[in-house]
Amino acid sequence: MIQKAKSASGILRSLDDNVRTSILTDMAEAVRNNREMLIKLNKQDVKNGKAMHLSPLMMERLRLDTARLNNIAGLLQKLSRNGRSFPLQSAIKTFR
Repeated sequence: MIQKAKSASGILRSLDDNVRTSILTDMAEAVRNNREMLIKLNKQDVKNGKAMHLSPLMMERLRLDTARLNNIAGLLQKLSRNGRSFPLQSAIKTFR
C-alpha cells in the first residue's frame, strides 16, 4: 500500500497544478461525503484483520473513525491548497 501511495504521489506531482488541486479537493470531499460508508466498510476490514491475527499496532492503524477520516480529508484539502509547497511524501509518512 505504501508503494502504491508513493507511486501515486509521483503521478500527482507531475500533473498540472489546477488538475492536482481539483483531484485532491474531490478526494477530500469524497471522504467527507462517504464517512459513514467508509466506517461501515472499515468494520469488515477490522474483522478481517482480527481473523488474520494482525498485531495490535496494525489493528490500530487499520481502524478508521470519524476523527481519522476528518483528519484525512483535512490533509487532502491542505495538499490541494498548498500545491507544490506541501510535499506529498511528508503527507504519506503521517499515515505510516
